[in-house]
Order: sequence, then C-alpha cells, then structure tokens
Amino acid sequence: MLHDWNAAAALCIVQRRRDHLEPRGGAVTARIGIVGAGPVGMALALLLDRHGVATVLFDADPAARRCPRGSTQGARTMETYRRLGLSSQLRRLGLPPDHAADVRYVTRLDGHELARIAMPCERDKQRAVAASGELDQVPEPVLRANQMYVEQFVMNHIATRPNITYRPDWRVEQFAQDAAGVTVHASHEHKGSETWTFDYLVGCDGARSMVRRQLGIALGGSDGITGKYFGGGMLATQFRAPALHDTCLRDRPAFQYWITNPEIRATIVALDGRGEFLLFTRPPADDAPATQEWLLHTIERCIGHATTVEPGTTRPWRAGVALVAERFFDHRVFLCGDAAHLFTPTGGFGMNTGIEDAANLAWKLAANVQGWATADLLATYEAERRPIALRNVAAARQLSRRVGEVPISPDLESESPAGVAARQALAPILAGFADEFDSLGVHLGARYDGSSIIIDDGDPPADRHDRYEPSGVPGGRAPHFWVNAGRGIGSSIYDRLGIGFTLLRFDPEGGSCPEIGPELVTAARALSVPLTVLDIASPGAQALYGASLAIIRPDAHLAWRGDEPVDARTARSILRRVTASPADDNGAEHGG
Repeated sequence: MLHDWNAAAALCIVQRRRDHLEPRGGAVTARIGIVGAGPVGMALALLLDRHGVATVLFDADPAARRCPRGSTQGARTMETYRRLGLSSQLRRLGLPPDHAADVRYVTRLDGHELARIAMPCERDKQRAVAASGELDQVPEPVLRANQMYVEQFVMNHIATRPNITYRPDWRVEQFAQDAAGVTVHASHEHKGSETWTFDYLVGCDGARSMVRRQLGIALGGSDGITGKYFGGGMLATQFRAPALHDTCLRDRPAFQYWITNPEIRATIVALDGRGEFLLFTRPPADDAPATQEWLLHTIERCIGHATTVEPGTTRPWRAGVALVAERFFDHRVFLCGDAAHLFTPTGGFGMNTGIEDAANLAWKLAANVQGWATADLLATYEAERRPIALRNVAAARQLSRRVGEVPISPDLESESPAGVAARQALAPILAGFADEFDSLGVHLGARYDGSSIIIDDGDPPADRHDRYEPSGVPGGRAPHFWVNAGRGIGSSIYDRLGIGFTLLRFDPEGGSCPEIGPELVTAARALSVPLTVLDIASPGAQALYGASLAIIRPDAHLAWRGDEPVDARTARSILRRVTASPADDNGAEHGG
C-alpha cells in the first residue's frame, strides 16, 4: 500500500505558477540559477524540476556539444536517470545492443591480441536484469554510451519541462550575493545582457569554472602524474573509419581497444559500433602542433595499416589529474561536477560523481525554497560530497598510475620466441585491469557515514573499489530489491520511492502496517516534510535492511532505520535530524 503526504510539493507548484521566468528589463526573481548545461547541470535542473522547483539553465554554448567525452554512464547515474524516467530511452543510445562491450589489449588493431576483458553487451545485461533475484543490487547496469549522445537526448528532454528555462548561448559574466539572494549578469552576443535574481546559484561550469574562480575557491591535489602513458598532457581525437568494423575488427569487436607496442600507446573507443571512434594518445614530442598529417599518421600506426580515416575534433586534456575544491559552497553559491572536482578519466568516475553531486544538492535546495528545511541542510552538501570526491579522485588516480606503469618489451610485436614470451608475460598484467571497467564499489558504495543528517546505528561494510556490499546501516545507498515478480520499470523499489522522503514499513504478513510508524507520518505532516509511506511484504528485503522501519532520503540514501514503534517526540526528533533542523529553546529539535 502507498500513502502520500506532499503538502510542501503542492505549495511549490502554486509558487511555480506565480513565478515568471522571462526577464523584463530589470532584476527578475526565479528560484535557482544553474551555470553550465553539461550533464551535471542538466541533471540538477531535471532533479529540481521533479521537486517542482523552477530553474534557469545558462549555457555558454549555442547547442549541445558534439565532441565525445566519457562513455561510461555508471550504475548509480543510471538509477538517477531512472528516477527521472529516462533510463530506458538512454539505453537506446551509443553502442548497438548486441555490440560487444569487451576491452581488448592489442599491439595494433590488426596485430596480436594481448588480453581481453570480457564484458556483457547491453542485450545480455538486460537479460541478466530480467532473470535477477529479488534482492539483486543492479537494476540499472552500466551503460556504454558517449556523453555527447546522452547530452543531446537530455537537452531535448529539458526543452519539454515547464520548470526549466534553458538559455543557450548566454554567458554568465559575474554574480553578486547578499542575504536575500544572488544577482546574476548574463550576456548574449546578439541579444545584449540580462539581470536575474535567484535564491541560489549553482556553478556546473566545468574545469575552468567562472563561478569557482569568482568565489576565490582553490583546487587542491595533483594536476597530473608523469608516466609513459595516461600521465600528463594527452589528446582526445574523434575520427571516422567506416571500413574498420568490416576488416580487422570483425573478429574482435569491443568497446575499447588499448594499443600497446614499443612504438606507440593509445586507446581507441568505439562510439556508435559502426564507424565513429575516439582516440586517446600522447601529443607530438617537443610540443609540436597536432597537425592533421600527424593525426592521420598516428591513427594509421594504431590500426597497423592504411585505411580511409576522417579525423574530426581534437582537444587536449591532462591524465592523472586528482583535484578537489577546498570548499563546495559559499553562502548561496554552490559548485557541482567538474567545477568542484577534476578527474583523470580512468574508471569513468568524473561525470558520474558529478551526477551524484546533483542528486545530493537538488533535494536540499528544494527543501529550502519550499520551506520545510533551513540553510543548515544546505551546509551538509559539502560535508557529504567533498569526502566522496576525494575518495573517487584517488581511485581514478590509482588506476591511471597503474596503466602508465605497464612494462613494454621491445620484442612485443616480434614473431620470435622472445616476442611470444613477452606477450605471454604481459597478458596477465593487462587482464588484471578488469576492476577499471567494473568498479561497482566506487559507483554504488559511496557512503555519508558521520554526516550530521544520518542517524548512524552500526558498522558499515568495508569500502572496496571493485565490489559493492549492500547494507542497511544508514548512510549508504538504500539497498535495492524488486517489489514484485516483474523486472521492468515500476517493479524496482526505486520506482516506488516518493519525490521527498520515503518510509518503508516491512510487514512479512503483507498488507498495511498502520500500527508501525504512525507517529512518523503524523510528524511529517506537522513539519510539512513530504513523506511517502510504502508497506513492504518481503522477509528478504526486511532482512536486507535489518529493521522493520527505514527512512530513505530523496537521493535514495538511507537516513534512519528502527525496529520498534516510536513515540511522537522521537518521531519529530528523527525527522528534524534528517532535515538538519535546529533545536527549540527547550533543547528539542524543530522543523524548518
């Protein structure tokens, strides 16, 4: 059974209808301003839209970027897209459903195969989900679809959302904040300038974030590592070579090819499974320019023979970067994604960490502008997300350093006994890199232990990069389970969670559990905290959570659990704690 208390959400819908989001010659008030319309900025806007909060999304670019970047939409990111109703459609992007998602290490595309890390294709992943058990933890497996495809789809979807005002080709030049809000000045090359006033501003404007620079927030950590490969300066080049799939790749289809030989090291990523590729390689020696002739020669050396190649855009980047902002917010201005942390791409953690930043921040901003929490809740964004950023950049840097230290024998391509021996010696080393492409612990295992809005009650599982262990100890991702025999949209516990908080009431006998947790429902109503109640008849799920009651936050993290009915005072204390509400004069906590 399902019960809802969404009074705060109803109030915000009324407010949204009052807000007019077109500037008319003076300062204009909206709710949240977002600078940067990359995947993190768009996810934040959509999550706020889901809460009924109006945003203005500024994009310095006139349209979605067509330059390929990361191709890993992690399992947690896909769960976020599922809550937004987009995961099924996104799975149609990128590689064809039957295209192998393997990672192959080769001397050249037409040369010796050194090692292969077998990974399921999209079709096989969905078959595994369909056959999964009740307590399976991966309803949304990793998706291999390049960021440029995902961005275009999400941008098209944003255009349909009434709470999002999208401003392409508008550059935010400066902002000023005071106790009442944040005033933003934006300009357009042909349309002049505009002034907006927001309750809060979020910088999702990337590595060179104007928002971060204006706040004077420094990045700390390492800006790269030295190494023969995946260390320091690198180039990313998009190219088209339609003949490759019908020639040397026909018998060795893959998601990624790591070119490994004494002459050159590079990585080639299949983008569409037909003829579009992305090449990662070191730049020319002695800082020479990467001319088209040089690029064509480099690609030919990676392939191993001449073929028709059409090089596209090239952009520089730095491998081994592990930088995290010293602060994630300043009063009313927040940082998300690359504006807050910079990753080396090894492992595919950067964009996915940013999406989870957005999931954490969105509900806290919504709670504040809708009036059921105070600014104290917003301060927990940095306390919860900055340790995760430090954790994840360290994991990516470790993987990057390991890749760069691979020993390459001068005989590796030789047909001699020495060449055979060199290839045999290298194979197990390369095969040991499997955790780079299946780091489920990094993607699903982030925990907010010690957070002031988490009510801890036990020891969490060990944090491992390569393995995720579900736990009912509050602070981590709410453990997944299927609520019925189906395995599609609507059958996951994540499909049933409310927009606000969700109270799970476990009853092995089935049906409603009105005698368990009624004071929590009453307290939520009194405090205007949106709360959905789900009665769950599953002994397995109850054992997984280790309690009869559990409160799940809007970002699908577990905030509290308990086994006994709570009285009215305790119920109010729990809800005040998980929403960071301050204390009454008598020492008890109170709502916002």
